[in-house]
Amino acid sequence: MKKKFEYKFSAAPALTILFSLCIAFLTYGLFTPGSGNTSQPFIPLQSFTVKTVGDPNKSEGLKPGEEKIPFWAVGDEPNVFYLGAPDPNKEDPNGFLFQLKFNSYGAAIEKLTICSGAIKISSDPNAKNTKPIDVLKPVKGTEDINVMTLANTFLLIMPQKTQLALDQLSWMQIGIDKSDAKKQSISFGSQIIYEGFPALRLVKTFSISAKSYLVDCRLTIENVSDNKQLFFFILNGPIGITRLGMIDERKVISAFIDSQKNIKPVVLDMNKLSQIKTFNDSLISSGSDTFLWSGIVNKSFASVIVPLPEGSDAFCRWIAYRLAGYYNPDNKNDSGDETIGVRLRTAPIVLNPNEKKTYGFELYAIPKDKQLFEKNKRFKELGFDKVLLSK
Repeated sequence: MKKKFEYKFSAAPALTILFSLCIAFLTYGLFTPGSGNTSQPFIPLQSFTVKTVGDPNKSEGLKPGEEKIPFWAVGDEPNVFYLGAPDPNKEDPNGFLFQLKFNSYGAAIEKLTICSGAIKISSDPNAKNTKPIDVLKPVKGTEDINVMTLANTFLLIMPQKTQLALDQLSWMQIGIDKSDAKKQSISFGSQIIYEGFPALRLVKTFSISAKSYLVDCRLTIENVSDNKQLFFFILNGPIGITRLGMIDERKVISAFIDSQKNIKPVVLDMNKLSQIKTFNDSLISSGSDTFLWSGIVNKSFASVIVPLPEGSDAFCRWIAYRLAGYYNPDNKNDSGDETIGVRLRTAPIVLNPNEKKTYGFELYAIPKDKQLFEKNKRFKELGFDKVLLSK
């Protein structure tokens, strides 16, 4: 039986440089779900604090007069896991287009590598890429924990006004399925404990299929306590897209849809991203238009996160914030480690005892290829052909 570990949450989140602005935006409150209008009323969250949490019988690290908040979580030893092509240096015989390296910290994608032979070269229809391509890579973070794609970062529990840094928790790997030659999946789990009793159970599952650029991600949160739970969470989108070429063409691109069903892009290039100083600088919005997706691009590739709607909704309305981020780990300009990413934060979530909800995300890592976008119905629905190729 796999040994379980109790993890304390550090008071310092594993974030770097300007993307730590995510802490600052907690003081600004919440938007109406699905809206990009910053004039909506705020719920003040100034009193939210990151606390050291762990054994409720211990008081180390607490400042004089600080109240003990007895949160901790059940995790496992840090580890990495792989899905997709076993060797990205070769064209995969089962048709997987990439290799995914997962990291148990935050239940995240550490690296996404497009396989050799997976991409047709547009200038020569008979040619394919001869080397693997790292599209997404981790960003050097603090305390030896990197900032990674689709990592769960903060879980903010509103009654206790406490932020739990889940990217500092090594989640348990609770299942991996490679029995089907054309489909693979992996699941991670974590359980939040409050005052010695289970409060929330989180299960996060990633699934991929051969000949597809999609990584499907489902996060199920279950209230296993006897009390109503009120919280929201923050999730990284794609992080760390590789620079290609002498000219840095990387951008953060997001898409919104207006009342006339026109898709409207919001674009931030490296120059704008490097000048982020405040929360408002990093906020991605388009008036009252409805959010569709957000992503990062370079000269040849795009990686996009698409939050999925609930129930019969046509569009996702449970994302309250979209943030663009600029990373410069060594604080030196043009040293080569600069990169970008995006982050999403939900609207408040209420779960009654024994209730659970599942939140879905699609992550794409795709070549910017006109023929690919035109042939794929889903890509056309999302406006990839109009937005990603024109920017």
